[in-house]
Amino acid sequence: MQVKKISLRDKIKTLIFSIFLICLLSFFSYAVDLNKKSQRFLEMLFSFPSELINAAFENVREYENNRIFELENRIMILESDIYEKNLEILALENKRNFTNDTITRFNNVEAYVSGFDQGNYVCCRKHRIYVSTDVDNIDTSKAISQGSFVVGRSGATVFDEVEVRLVSDPEEFISIKNSLGFFCIAQGTAVPQEISCDNESKTSKYAVGDTFFTTGFDGIYPEGQIVGRLHKVTENEGPNFKQSLYIKLFFNPYNSMNKQLVIHE
Repeated sequence: MQVKKISLRDKIKTLIFSIFLICLLSFFSYAVDLNKKSQRFLEMLFSFPSELINAAFENVREYENNRIFELENRIMILESDIYEKNLEILALENKRNFTNDTITRFNNVEAYVSGFDQGNYVCCRKHRIYVSTDVDNIDTSKAISQGSFVVGRSGATVFDEVEVRLVSDPEEFISIKNSLGFFCIAQGTAVPQEISCDNESKTSKYAVGDTFFTTGFDGIYPEGQIVGRLHKVTENEGPNFKQSLYIKLFFNPYNSMNKQLVIHE
């Protein structure tokens, strides 16, 4: 069999084609490698500002959270200041001073409201708050006040907290008077911020809007503390004259959390 000889021209064509193919493959390989490098470069290029943006965002968020925390604390302080100022104004309106002098006149213990039985206060007959104090073994049946304002009386100590029975509790009685000389023994009505008493004398003087104070006759509450304001008078049916007086208490347990109270010894 004869071997076909490849002409010089064909050899040159084959060589040129091979060189072209090698160059083409090298170009594709370079292009692919360049594309990968370009992608990596772009990733690095865009990741840098992204990291800056994320860091800036975290700094802004942390700053805003701190600002919110500071503002919330300032609001709480302002609300507490406003609450105390309102009590001062209310006491002055009723010709009594809401100052530390009211506290230091008695042997007493400072305490703070640490709990409020809101469920029973709204629906039921058990009206209680709880106070914390640094003094151990607080006796029962001690008057509790907030400055010049009557709160209730101390009860049992429960888990280092003193239970306080509010004067709106139906088991609580308090001797009160107005500035016109009318006296009565009031009882809690189980209605939030309300007590009531009866009057059977037509000569007694009182009117809606009168402020009532403690008489001191019950042996529990110091004389002259502010109790509340007469907001309703009803006529009872029957042959004999009898009116029921309803006094709205000034002390509001909803606004009392963490506020200072006084236990009168």
